Amino acid sequence: MHIPNKMVPSSAVVAVVDDNESVVESLCTWLSTLNMRSLGCADAHSLLAALVHGPQGWMMPAGRLHAAIIDLNLPLMNGFELAGRLLEGDPDLKVIIITAARWEEDSHKGQPPPGVRCLSKPFRLEDIEPLVLGTEDFGS
Repeated sequence: MHIPNKMVPSSAVVAVVDDNESVVESLCTWLSTLNMRSLGCADAHSLLAALVHGPQGWMMPAGRLHAAIIDLNLPLMNGFELAGRLLEGDPDLKVIIITAARWEEDSHKGQPPPGVRCLSKPFRLEDIEPLVLGTEDFGS
């Protein structure tokens, strides 16, 4: 089910961070079908290098960072660590952590920051769409 994209400003960008290039390409292509702009990155440092923190949150030349879809098992900085860094700069940012491993296997990586949603791969795009669009409450 496609939800009309009325809640997301046209200048909004969704970051997709995953070291699996096919996952990044697939999610960025899907976001374009929702008329959303995306920035695909292979690791946390690539995303952080593309961002500038301003009074309205994380910015980049293409617009304001609206949401981030982050793989948990990234090289150098895991998804929970990246989520924490992003949320320090913008507590209202929508952050979704994805992983192909079972959550119990990744427990040594810590716990997700409050308000971060976690999904297991494979997931249905219908499950992630309301999170990205902001039509489903993230809670804590």
